[in-house]
Amino acid sequence: MVKVPQGVKTGDVNVKVKSVQAKNALLFTNRESGATVRFGDNGNLKDDIFTLTFNGASKQISLGQRKEEIFTSLTPGDYKVILTANDIPDGRGTYYVCFSDNITVLSGSSPVTAKTVLAKAGDTVSWNIKVGQATGKTISNCSQSAIQANSTNKVSILNNID
Repeated sequence: MVKVPQGVKTGDVNVKVKSVQAKNALLFTNRESGATVRFGDNGNLKDDIFTLTFNGASKQISLGQRKEEIFTSLTPGDYKVILTANDIPDGRGTYYVCFSDNITVLSGSSPVTAKTVLAKAGDTVSWNIKVGQATGKTISNCSQSAIQANSTNKVSILNNID
């Protein structure tokens, strides 16, 4: 198996092992792909800390951070994404997770945005996903629920007048 960078075209390959150098034409199909997972705190209060683990990489957000991403190059196929609560001071872990357009969620926690699933440090949610062939850098649909960063929740009061 020969692994080459994304976007490389078929052509000559130069190889040097110790002091021996060789050149040969190589026909190949690039099967390398990419994937992006975006996540963050999604509540009224900026109070939660999470770690997202995907394909051997982990990223932790700082207190109340609204947006973080993990991008990784990988072979198309099935993978698991795990979100771990690090600190949930009010017992309501509010988070969202969004996947690049070439990812299909096969199974796992539903929805990908929640307000009560993670209640304490160490709690986890996970998704089994399928990564398709693409650069994996585009996230077209990233709904972060009704409570969004920097939003104002409005309450209407109606008086019943006889």
